Order: sequence, then C-alpha cells, then structure tokens
Amino acid sequence: MAWRGWAQRAWGCGQAWAVSVGGHTCAEVPVALTPPRLLGCSKKCGFRKATRKVEPRRSDTGTSGEAYKTNCAFGSAYESLKSRVQIYFEINKWWNNLRDGQRTVTGITAANVLVFCLWRRTMIRYFTSNPASKVLCSPKLLSTFRHFSLFHMAANTYVLWSFSSSIVNILGQEQFMALYLSAGVISNFVSYVGKVATGRYGPSLGASGTIAAVCTKIPEGRLAIIFLPMFTFTARNALKAIIAVDTAGMIRGWKFFDHATHLGGALCEIWYDTYGHELIWKNRELLVKIWHEIRTNGPKKGGGSK
Repeated sequence: MAWRGWAQRAWGCGQAWAVSVGGHTCAEVPVALTPPRLLGCSKKCGFRKATRKVEPRRSDTGTSGEAYKTNCAFGSAYESLKSRVQIYFEINKWWNNLRDGQRTVTGITAANVLVFCLWRRTMIRYFTSNPASKVLCSPKLLSTFRHFSLFHMAANTYVLWSFSSSIVNILGQEQFMALYLSAGVISNFVSYVGKVATGRYGPSLGASGTIAAVCTKIPEGRLAIIFLPMFTFTARNALKAIIAVDTAGMIRGWKFFDHATHLGGALCEIWYDTYGHELIWKNRELLVKIWHEIRTNGPKKGGGSK
C-alpha cells in the first residue's frame, strides 16, 4: 500500500495494479512503477494541452490595411472629382444655352450679389452716392451695384432680365454695357444736383436709374408686376407713369425713393437715343483704333531722341 500511495502522489494517475495480500508482492510492481506517458496521463487526469496562437504576420496585416485605406481614399477622391466635373458640365451647358443678353445680365447680377453678400459698414463711403460725402466720384458708378434689400435687387434683376435679350440684340453687348454704366453715372449726377438744389442730403443706392434707361430704349416692350403677372403694360406707359410720379416726388419732397435718379436715367436714355448714338457711338472709330494700337504695340514711351 505504501508503493501505491507513492505512485499516485508521484504520477497523479496510478491505478489499483498491486494487490498486497499477506505481505506478498505482485509481479506487476515493476510495470506499475514505470512512469506513464505524459500524453496518456494528461488525458486521464483531465488536463488539455494549450493551443498555440498563430499570430498573423505583421507584413500581411500592415500591407492589407494600408492598401484598404489607400483604396478608400482613392475612391472618395474619385467620387468628389467626378461630382465636381459633372457640376462644371451642367453649368457650362446652362451657360451655353443662354442668349447674349442673358449672359450679360448674369454677369451684372453676379456683381450685385457679390457686393450684397460682402457688405460692410466701411463700404458705405464708396457704394452709396451722397453729395455730402467726402468721396464723390466713384460712388456714382459703384452705387449701381449695391441694393438696399434682397427684394430691391430681385425686382431690378427681374426687369433687367426681361429686357436683356431684346436690347442686346439692338445695341450689342459692348454698347449695352456702355449705356448701362453711363446711365448709372449720369443718373447719380442728376441726383447730386437735385439734392444740392433742394437741400435734402442723404445716401442713395441701387440700379433704378439704369433700369429706367433700359426701359426707355424699348418703349413697346411688355412689362408686368412681379406678383400680378396677368396684368401687362408697355414700357412707354410705365415710363410716363414713372416720370409723373418722380416729378411729383421731387416737388413734394418724398424721401422713400430717389426720384431724381429715376428721372436722370430716363433723360439719359432719351438723349442718347436722340443724339448720343450719332455723336458718340458712330464716331468711336478713332478711339477704337487708338485702343487697338495700345493693346498691340503698347503705349509709346516719351522722351529721348532717335
């Protein structure tokens, strides 16, 4: 029994292989004392061999992860570029379908929107016309691109867009832009005169004077009220009503609109249509020739002898 207990304590998996009866030993004692195999012992005692974890190679995981990230970045960049190209082609298609007059008005509208979005208090000096201001010349032109509100800008753009195709077909893009900018300057100059004569100083802005000039150019054009499109009338009748209202406004001292600016724009177009086209536009060949020489050969340098 002493050998049996020693074998069980030593190997932990002994069996009842030796029977001791009356002090006699069994012939199986040498076999029983032989250490059992480790594998058989571990199975009999309930132990399991720990499985070895197979770690993936670093090169495999790193390469696949980096490749996945690269593919994702390339895919997102490709989709972004594709969407931008599609937007560009859509804008280009829309632009090519516009008429010459509509393209010109689109540029004017873009300038108006840009000034409206970037408006700061420091811009009042240059984008509002006022004879009492320290800056007098540049606001005559720049104030035509500044509007008081979004509705003010939308109304002027709507009228200008309605007449753009017809008036550009008559005058051409160059002459239309010359008339538009000149009418803005002259209408603001008339506003200066009216404010100084009446003593009612105040800032003015907007393209109403230029719009009045454009409407005067096409007296038979059809106009409509924005919210009442079913009621239409000719530009001639609208011009008569505008001149009557603006004249009364100047006499009575109404301050809601700059009535002198409207009258100045209408008078500018009447004069240009009657005399200006013959005196200015048809005699522009000399100026065009000088401008062409400056662009081709550059300005002549004075001084020195040959």
